[in-house]
Amino acid sequence: MHLNINQFPSWLIIITLLFSACKTTEEFSGYSYDPEGVTDTIDREIKEQHKRTIGFMIDGVWITNEFPGARANDVYRINKNHFKIRIDPEISPINNSPWYGFRIWADNSVSVKVELEYANGRQRYTPVLSTDQGETWVKADSAIYRVDPETRNGFINLELSSDPVWVSAQEVYTTHEFRLWTQEFSLKPFVQQSVIGSSHQGRPVSMLK
Repeated sequence: MHLNINQFPSWLIIITLLFSACKTTEEFSGYSYDPEGVTDTIDREIKEQHKRTIGFMIDGVWITNEFPGARANDVYRINKNHFKIRIDPEISPINNSPWYGFRIWADNSVSVKVELEYANGRQRYTPVLSTDQGETWVKADSAIYRVDPETRNGFINLELSSDPVWVSAQEVYTTHEFRLWTQEFSLKPFVQQSVIGSSHQGRPVSMLK
């Protein structure tokens, strides 16, 4: 993946600067549409996903979450060439912005239907697809993607071959890419970078000022 500072939205930079310039005595407690307690995660355990590649020999279809930025907790075969992917949040309760990401391919050319189902959530992000290992992404259109109005599950129809298709909630930028971006941006003379904490898994949380 090639990193370009212009790929990152200007609002991210603006928000970073605004937060560094503003002070408040009130603790943020979540947005009105969020479940109660979503911001208090200090004492909650992270639910790890099982990294694996699942193959359905009867259909010759393979699905994996073995790459950075993936989220696909379980996979079920509903019927011929119809697969359901279960997405569970790392911590619950959490706001309704469920992330998903997986790669899928087949032994031979075949059309498949993939259903996205969520624990404590619903389909929000229109899938983006990549066929060149995450270099470029295309948003799925209504010809291949829909949301069921009753279950709120997402459905996407894919044409598969032996070349994997990446399917994700948004373009994949991992911790590695963001670290490179912050390092590049912090080289500017008017920017200061510092570490203000760490994540549940010990990764540093950086601030740009």
